[in-house]
Amino acid sequence: MIRKPAVAGAFYPHDKEALNRQIDEFLDSVIVKDYGDPIGFVCPHAGYIYSGFTAANSFKYLKDREYEKVIILAPSHFDGYNGITTWIGDGIETPLGVVKTTDGDKLEKYGVQKSQLGFGREHSLEVELPFLQKVLKPGWKLVPMVMGLQSYESITLGKNILHDYISKKNLIIISSDLSHYHPYDKAKTIDGHFLNFIELDRIQDLQDAHENGLVEACGFGPIMSFLNSVRNIYKKNIKPKVLNYTNSGDTAGDRNSVVGYTSIGAFWDD
Repeated sequence: MIRKPAVAGAFYPHDKEALNRQIDEFLDSVIVKDYGDPIGFVCPHAGYIYSGFTAANSFKYLKDREYEKVIILAPSHFDGYNGITTWIGDGIETPLGVVKTTDGDKLEKYGVQKSQLGFGREHSLEVELPFLQKVLKPGWKLVPMVMGLQSYESITLGKNILHDYISKKNLIIISSDLSHYHPYDKAKTIDGHFLNFIELDRIQDLQDAHENGLVEACGFGPIMSFLNSVRNIYKKNIKPKVLNYTNSGDTAGDRNSVVGYTSIGAFWDD
């Protein structure tokens, strides 16, 4: 079973050539620093006119890189369920072609359910794929996961799975936006707190701030799974790097009610 695009023509162009041009424009507009080989990134998942530039600040690092597997952990916006699901079929389609999916049976051993839940009309995982198809060398397969209710148990499950996948042969992508529907200045303040916790490696403080409503992210559970999995890999204290921040008031929306976007990268230290 191949999952057909749910948001092509809405979040990004349905036409292949137009989509290629738009992604090229975003990538060409970005200059990145050399931090080394990527472990993975947190990337936004809004419509490309809103968050494409910020997303490109992650995906530019992946130009012409080669991986065996790309693991995406995204949040569910429409289906409420416990745990994590993976796509029940064998591929996910975008206007740039079909991405083959893999490891469904392996994920079931962790307690992940093969399902259409989290995939039907969900955009959070889909919008990452055209960028990946554009920048990576062919041959990679996708391990798609969508987290339902972002409970402690789901975050721990996500952490354990990501921990086992982290390798120079694999790439991790976490899909999340930041604060939603605040005025421009308030959103920048809320998101600034979030990113400061990341840059200072204060992960427990970030967790506490989220529980107290001081920071926001629709993919907070997947982000915490990633941050904790990366921490567990290292004997050295390697901090994720905030690569870019914008909100929709900076790109294509008004400033009365905005959504925040960030690119965050984790890199191998060798």
